[in-house]
Formats: sequence, C-alpha cells, structure tokens
Amino acid sequence: MTGATQAAAAAVHVNVSQPVSNEHHTLYRRGRAVWRSIGLAALSTILPGAGLLAAGRRRTGAIVLGAFLTLVVVSVGFVLTRSRSELLVYSVRPRWMLTLMIGAIALLLAWVLTIVVTYLVAKPVYMTPVQRIAGAAVVVLLCLVVARPLGTVAQYAYIQRDLINNLVDSSGPEAPDLLAGQSRVNVLLLGGDAGPDRVGVRTDSMTVASIDVATGDTVLISLPRNLYRAPFPTGSPLDAQFPSGFSGSPVGEYILNAVWEYGERHPGLVPGGGRHPGAQALMSSIETMLDLDVKYWILINLAGFQELVDAVGGVTIRVEKRIPIGGGTSPITGWIEPGLRKLTGYQALWYTRSRALSDDYARMSRQRCMHGALARQLDPVNVLTRFPQIAGATKVLLDSNLSQRMLERLAEVAGKAGSAEITTVQFVPPLINTSDPDYTLIRTTTHKAIEDADRAIERRNAGGSASPPASPGTPSRSPGSPGSSPSDGGSSAAGGANLNDVCGIA
Repeated sequence: MTGATQAAAAAVHVNVSQPVSNEHHTLYRRGRAVWRSIGLAALSTILPGAGLLAAGRRRTGAIVLGAFLTLVVVSVGFVLTRSRSELLVYSVRPRWMLTLMIGAIALLLAWVLTIVVTYLVAKPVYMTPVQRIAGAAVVVLLCLVVARPLGTVAQYAYIQRDLINNLVDSSGPEAPDLLAGQSRVNVLLLGGDAGPDRVGVRTDSMTVASIDVATGDTVLISLPRNLYRAPFPTGSPLDAQFPSGFSGSPVGEYILNAVWEYGERHPGLVPGGGRHPGAQALMSSIETMLDLDVKYWILINLAGFQELVDAVGGVTIRVEKRIPIGGGTSPITGWIEPGLRKLTGYQALWYTRSRALSDDYARMSRQRCMHGALARQLDPVNVLTRFPQIAGATKVLLDSNLSQRMLERLAEVAGKAGSAEITTVQFVPPLINTSDPDYTLIRTTTHKAIEDADRAIERRNAGGSASPPASPGTPSRSPGSPGSSPSDGGSSAAGGANLNDVCGIA
C-alpha cells in the first residue's frame, strides 16, 4: 500500500507540475514580447518607420523612414539656405503660417499613427489585462511626447497668422513696394491714451522712427503733445481750414495730440483717409512739419501696453527719479522708486504716462526709454516661451495701416539689423517754443540728425567710430546721460544721443 500510494503521488506530482512550468514559460515569453513591442514603438517615436523595419514590416517601414528623412533633409536645407531676413519675412506671411500649421498637424497625425501601428504589429496576440493596460499607457505617453512639440508648432503658427491678419490693413488693394530704391523708411509710432474719461483718441506720444533699410539703425524723432499751430500740406483741405496751422480756442483742443480726433470728426477734410481719417490727418501734418516722407503709422494703445509688459514678464529699466502712480485729477496711490527696477505692466504704464511732479517732456523721455528697454528685452527665447500671451496682448495693443507687403519689408529690415544703433531727437524747450514753434528749425534739426546717423553708418562700414556727433544747437549730453536725468522736467535736449546712454539701458 505504501509503495502504491507513493507511486500515485509521484504521478500526480508529474501531471500537475508539468502544466505549471509551461504556463510560467509562456508568461515569460509573453512578457518579453510585450517589452519588445513597447521598445519598437519607442524606436518609431525617435525615428518614424525604424520600429516597423525591426518588426519585419520592411517595405512599410522603409517607406515611412524614407519619407521622414527626406522631410528632415528638405526642412533643414530650407532653413540653412535662407538668411535671417528671409526667415522673418516668411514668418509674417499668413499663407506660410497656414502651410506650417497644416504641415505640423499632418506630421503629428502620421507620426502618432506610426507609433500605434508599430506597437500593434509587434505586440503578442495573448496578453494579460495588466499587460494590455500597461502597454496602452506607454504607447499613449509616447504619442504625447511627439504630439506636444508638433502641437505647439501648429498652435503658434495659427496664433501668428491670426495676429498678422489682425495687424495688416487689408481694407484696400495691396500697396506698391514703397521701399524700392529707398535707403530709409519713416514710420510714425503713436501712443494713444484713450480711456473712459477722455473723448476719442489722444495721441500723447508721437515719434517718427527713421529706419535705415540696410542696417536697421534708427533715429527716433519725438514730438511734444502740446505743439501748437501744426502745419498741413499746402493746398490740402486742412490747410485751407487752418492756413496759419492747427489753431483755435480753447488752445487745448488745437494742439498736436488733438489732430487725430479732429480728423476723425471731420473726415471730409481728409481725402483718402480710409478707415482712420484721424491717422491720415496727423501723419500728413507731421510729414509737413519734419519734411519727411511718412506713409505708415502704428498706434499703441497705452492701456493695452500694460498687458504686453505683463505678457513678457515685466520690463527692467533704470528709474532716475521717483515717479508717482496717479496724480493730476486723481490721488497719488504709490511710487516707482529710483534704481534699476523690474516693472510690472501696471507700473510700466504709469512710468510712461505719469506727468505729476514733472511735465510732458519728462514723460517723452521716459516713453522713448521704455521703447528701447522693451525692444532689447524681447529676445527670441522670451518671445517663444510667452508667445500666446504676447500675441494676445499685441492684438489689443496695436493698430496700423501697414500693408502685407510693407510688413514683410519691415521684417526684412529687422532681420538685417543685428545690433542696430538707436539715436534720438527730442523737441523740447528751450530748443523750441511749443506755443510758437520754429518749424524751420525743427526740419533742419531733423535732417541734420538723420545725416549724422547716415555718416555714422558709413564710418562703421569703413571700420571707424560709429558714434554720431551731436546736432547743432544741442547739448552734448541728453537726458539720462551722467549729470542729467530723463525724468527731470527741467532737462532739455534734442538729437544725436544714443538711446543706451540716454536711458542707462544695457
């Protein structure tokens, strides 16, 4: 009995243990197959089609891999054979942004499909529930790794296209290339201080940017808001209405910053004014005043300016004098203290608009310093990481009459600029009397500053000094240089000053 029992037990042991061993072996092989399928899917994440080749789908894998490598070579070759200027021009063309958006989405879908197909081809037929869930989770994660950057490219292309269409004036036929054969382009930069307590738009900041087309070197010509008797083109309806210049009573309604609103209220006096007769009226007056050809304007809404500064994470600028927040018709609620400060959008807005305890000329100095500080701090990394916020703020911030062609030409100029020099001309007392301006002096000073800038470019190209001499009748130091403060209402200067020196900008 004992021997028979032992034999039976041994038989049972053999019959039971053999299936268990086979199951363990099968599970082990399935586990390896699952890891292999995940690894091949990861390979297709790194190099589309490579996983299919390794999985034995050689024809399909070769086609996918070949198409991807061809796309990479063509794209890299396209970028490397284009200058920075050309790439910037492409970036402001809506059709190219649409093409980039569609291409990024198509590549995203094709790449994700390749990852999924690679996993499905390579995975074992029989898998445990845990293996199925884990494998699917890893594949989803791999798809997200691909989808995130390509989705961002598509999103940015869409935002950029929408921004361009919002900025460009497409109300009329495409303008001819006004830069053909020109060495300079003059663009009127306006700061509109509209608000619920004001009627219409008051252009409290008016600066002409005279830009050298070849180098991007720029002369900023700042005009005071309270300039009286602004001239208009001879023979124009506005000239017939104001033969002695823009004047009347009360005086505050007939200074330079009121020309825009007057043109908006009297569009019949501004032939060809389009959707913004006020802008055309102001631009024609400043053209006559400076004896410069100014065909384009950009309006910056100072209220929207706050959003832009917040979008870029603040702006760092040297504050020379304590600046109040508030004042005038409202109480002072705070201060911007002197020193190197990183301003929020709210603080930057008050830095540019505050007139309490100073005057219009101090504000003009601070505004041009803010222009320079923002331009230098909008580096490519900052723009890319905050692009959706910047674009959203810019749509609210800007209006212009730039045509698509002109926007492309300005982008081309920006691409050539590199480290462009920015010099300034500021028309303030005692150089001029804003109540009775000497427009002949204004014209000659403007032209002298531009000629000095052109000569500086020639000297730099020849390997000499790039610093232009000061304009005639101008102090050698302008506000913000040692011993002079850009926030000091008593300071006065015009022309020939480098913006970095004026504002203490790095």
